[in-house]
Amino acid sequence: MAKKNIKCYNSGKIGGLSYLQAYKNFENADQEISAMGFTPVNPIILGLKPSRPYWMHMVWDILLLSRCGHIYLQQNWKSSRGARIEFRVAKSWVFRYGFREIMGKTICTAKISVI
Repeated sequence: MAKKNIKCYNSGKIGGLSYLQAYKNFENADQEISAMGFTPVNPIILGLKPSRPYWMHMVWDILLLSRCGHIYLQQNWKSSRGARIEFRVAKSWVFRYGFREIMGKTICTAKISVI
């Protein structure tokens, strides 16, 4: 299977940022994910309407994450409650993961195995 067919979930801060700034952050991260040879899964593009409650977004985002083989953590992920939850969920499904620092951004490349 070509690496481009492997999906990588894009995780980062949304709440507390303007929608435009969050969108730009995710768009930039998508470009980095693509440059690494993965297919980005962007919860802003594939997600629910912004008017939906937080818990609905988290359920949907975890469903998106479950379809991926890797997770990309944007530099701001530690300041996002949702991204920290996504990381913990991914880590609980992981049999191998690691962090890399690329262009000042912390990236967790994680092979996810859903049990």
